[in-house]
Amino acid sequence: MRDRKEQKTMFSPFLSDLIIGKWTTGSVTVEFLKDGTMKSTSQGKTEVLGYKFLESHMIEIGVSGHPTTWQSYNIDISGKSLTLTQTKIGSPIVYTKD
Repeated sequence: MRDRKEQKTMFSPFLSDLIIGKWTTGSVTVEFLKDGTMKSTSQGKTEVLGYKFLESHMIEIGVSGHPTTWQSYNIDISGKSLTLTQTKIGSPIVYTKD
């Protein structure tokens, strides 16, 4: 049986591959790029953010160069569904692969 640290190390790259691409809620579209940037489009406006994985099921998203804007989310990807749950608030946002 693998130890916990080995499992986390092996799982994180898998999630970082799965998250790449466009996801939508219907009113908001986000696109995760391989270079660690994320584009968020809502009501015709696009904002470019950064993202990074903190742990196997946790991601941080915010404005590059502005550490106070970064927020942590628990992440779950299942099939064509991406769920981001902000760690401070706990309300999930569910996206579908576009």
